[in-house]
Amino acid sequence: SGACVYKRALNGLTYDLAGKTADGSPFYKAKGVEEYIYHDADCDGAGANALSLWVLDDSKPNTTATSDLDGDGKCTYHARLDST
Repeated sequence: SGACVYKRALNGLTYDLAGKTADGSPFYKAKGVEEYIYHDADCDGAGANALSLWVLDDSKPNTTATSDLDGDGKCTYHARLDST
């Protein structure tokens, strides 16, 4: 169980609380590697039909942005969990 073969390096990572984003949501960083878990209210920053979700990503979230916290203008990440 866990991540697919392509993403197997994600299996077994341990995350610590690393701070809060602009909306007050916590974000977490994996020990020893640049992998993060954070909530993004609008993952591509487009606004229309915003998809609010928790993401597992290798980009550190921008703690002053309110949307598209990885700044890529897309919804690109390792994994997600939809949020309401």
